[in-house]
Amino acid sequence: MKRLRAKKGLAAVSTTVLAGLLLTLVAACGSGTPAPSSTLSAGTTSSIAAGSRQELLVAVASSMKEAFTSIGRAFDEANNTMTTFTFDASGTLQKQIEAGAPVDVFVSAAMTQVSNLLKENLVVSSSVKTFAGNELVLAVPADSKLGITSFQDLARDDIKKVATGDPMTAPHGKAAVEILTSLGILDKVEPKLIYSKNASQTLTYVEQGEVDAAIMFATDAKLGGTKVKVVATSDPGWHSRIQYVTAIVSESKSKALGQAFVDFISRPEAQTILQNNGFLPAPPS
Repeated sequence: MKRLRAKKGLAAVSTTVLAGLLLTLVAACGSGTPAPSSTLSAGTTSSIAAGSRQELLVAVASSMKEAFTSIGRAFDEANNTMTTFTFDASGTLQKQIEAGAPVDVFVSAAMTQVSNLLKENLVVSSSVKTFAGNELVLAVPADSKLGITSFQDLARDDIKKVATGDPMTAPHGKAAVEILTSLGILDKVEPKLIYSKNASQTLTYVEQGEVDAAIMFATDAKLGGTKVKVVATSDPGWHSRIQYVTAIVSESKSKALGQAFVDFISRPEAQTILQNNGFLPAPPS
């Protein structure tokens, strides 16, 4: 498997990551003047500037960045709170929580990462809830001339680079491998795979024309606008169920506020935001 050189590096989780999260909290608490949502550091946003408001740190799968920035703003306006988000692959966020990152709520793009944390008693079991779903699609750069129309086309000799997430950390990458396995073409396509660190980076590869195609979430392809063309949608039976899951971190000092946030996600206002961003209702249990 190959990796394209990421613009901002693909460093593994380390003490640097934890330091970055701590610096984010310090930065978020440095201003007493309310302000619109703004980026505090790479992959991290705060919906309202800090003042005397209660604070919440939420680690969210990167495929939900746009939706949760809006949900956080709505939650804060309704509750006089300050919610700060960090966005990355679900597996990467899991590792950060295992390493002691000061996270209150975890929002994963798969149950796998939440289940791993449950086994370690690192999240509160009663807070685990599925609240949305998604689809996997095959997308190409809008100006592609390769005539790709199906997942099976990825096995063609003229298709050289196919992006998806790292299956060890990114749920859409794990699902991509399952799709290729179900179709019996993994052996032919695997040498062409370019692993990104998260869903957002997979989209970037397609937008910039650095790959011939990508297997990605439908919501990320939608964010690509006119730069990205969806050519096929996966049959749900080809991969594990796509479900977005919440969990309150056991070491959180703001469990009550965290539960309020988890509950807010299931309310009509938040669900409308999710649907407007292309997410599906929560799949049946």
